Amino acid sequence: MADGLGAKIHLPWQGCYSSSSTLIGILPYAGLKFYIYEDLKSRVPEDYKRSVALKLSCCALAGLFGQTLTYPLDVVRRQMQVQSKQPHDANDIFRIRGTFQGLELIIRCQGWRQLFAGLSLNYVKVVP
Repeated sequence: MADGLGAKIHLPWQGCYSSSSTLIGILPYAGLKFYIYEDLKSRVPEDYKRSVALKLSCCALAGLFGQTLTYPLDVVRRQMQVQSKQPHDANDIFRIRGTFQGLELIIRCQGWRQLFAGLSLNYVKVVP
């Protein structure tokens, strides 16, 4: 952002969501987690609907499934953050410029397994 004299003004919230991959990762995760939780809860027999342990189990499973399905978006976001701190030239063909291009580039150059590297450690964060 610039003022009338052409000087740059830095606002405190600027850069929080400078990457669309952050929002593209958060929205599906939250949506999937709520959907899966409600779906799992609806499959519980009436006798167990009030069980706290069962509700916690449904919540843990919903978080686990939601994290697994959206984790590749986190990988792209992290790689974009790391590469933003490294010097580059304009002709760099291995530079991630967007979420979907990043997914394609990671699969092509590093293999599809790289999209799930570190997922097991994330389970420790999500499930409890």
